[in-house]
Amino acid sequence: MTSGFKSRRRALAGGKVAPSLPKVPPGKSLKRPAPPLRGPRGEMGVGQRGPEGGAGAVGATGATGSTGATGPVGATGVTGATGATGATGATGVTGATGATGAAGATGATGATGAAFTPATGTASGFLSRRVYVNAASARLNTTFAGVTTIAAVTWTTAAHIPDGNWFDIQPAGAGGGGGGGNTTAVEGQPGAGGGGGARRRAIYSRAQLIAMLPIVIIAGLGGAGGIGGVNNNAVQTVTPTAGATGGSASFGNFTAGAGSGGQINSAHHGGLGGGIADAPTPAAASAAQVGGAPATIAGVAGVFLDGAGHGSTAGGGAAVGLPAVYGGASGGACDASEASAAGGRSVYGGGGGGSGRGCDSGVGAGGTGGDGGGRWTSATQTGGGGTGGTGSAANGVPAGAGSAGADGDAERNGDGGGGGGSHDGNVTTAQGGAGGDGGFPGGGGGGGGATRLRTFSGRNFAGGNGAKGGDAAVIVDAYA
Repeated sequence: MTSGFKSRRRALAGGKVAPSLPKVPPGKSLKRPAPPLRGPRGEMGVGQRGPEGGAGAVGATGATGSTGATGPVGATGVTGATGATGATGATGVTGATGATGAAGATGATGATGAAFTPATGTASGFLSRRVYVNAASARLNTTFAGVTTIAAVTWTTAAHIPDGNWFDIQPAGAGGGGGGGNTTAVEGQPGAGGGGGARRRAIYSRAQLIAMLPIVIIAGLGGAGGIGGVNNNAVQTVTPTAGATGGSASFGNFTAGAGSGGQINSAHHGGLGGGIADAPTPAAASAAQVGGAPATIAGVAGVFLDGAGHGSTAGGGAAVGLPAVYGGASGGACDASEASAAGGRSVYGGGGGGSGRGCDSGVGAGGTGGDGGGRWTSATQTGGGGTGGTGSAANGVPAGAGSAGADGDAERNGDGGGGGGSHDGNVTTAQGGAGGDGGFPGGGGGGGGATRLRTFSGRNFAGGNGAKGGDAAVIVDAYA
């Protein structure tokens, strides 16, 4: 029994199924057959254990069980690394303007500026000078009154105003041109001298200039001289022309007028002096003329700001230019007689141009043109400027040209130019002398000299050209 049990157990342990006991039918008993006779029991041998059986086949997978209950939420994991920056999106619509913020606090008061130190002792207080001229003027970038001239500009801001506290402003109007000389069969008629430009002066503070901004600075050109007449073979091929009125000078609304041009032929008035406005063109008549405003009376000298007028030229002969103070003097004029007339003088304005020399009906040596007007003195009211040209009677030798008037300075306009000499010889070729240019600024130009035409053919005669008036300028001096 014991032995059989152990064998069965070993079988189970080795993975083998022990044989089952035979079934006993009901009511029957299992009888063990009588053991066979055997001899005495020998010693029991011990057999060796057989090899273990192989592993049994894997059983089929069982059915999936039902889903279990959801477990608790796990802890949050560590934050991952930041991804790369995405592309910039389109610009959004501009939002409505926000409300105006409250005014900020007033800033701290700035440091007190340095006290003004006035000039003392022998110090002049002068700081600088500027002389403005027309951009087309031949006097641009030349020296005048100690400085180089510059083109006229417009001051639009306070930064354009030169350093300084007080300013001496002096506009100087341009001079008128001289008239052209003529040539006729009976009497040669010279050109009249041009009128001088006015000179005005005013003192402004820096505050006044700032209040006037913008300030337009204008400097006109001198009036052109007239063209002399030409006669070839007893045919008038060129008709003489009068001199032109010059251009005014102005600093904002502060203006100095220009002189007008000298005339020709029978209306031989000299150019009229400029005043606070340009001089009018002389009328084509012998009656006395009124100078530039504020002058109102014909045929009188300029008083204070008046431009000089011109006397009557009725009856021919010479009519000298008239003087002035701040206005321009008038030019000299002469009809057909063998004479000439000097230009008028001015204290501060431009001198009038001298007339050209005329010719009468006789044959002569020719004559000297009238002198231009210079600086006025109580003793001398005419002449003193450019000298008149000399006469000629030689065939093919022109009469002398008048000299240019001297330039003015920081206080006064230029002198008038001299008139051209006449040519009065009985020759085949004759040329009257040209007038001299007016001085800078504002001197009147001299008139051209005349010739007397001989009536037969083969003669070439020409009157002298009138001269240009001096250009305008505006002088600005700055003081501490």
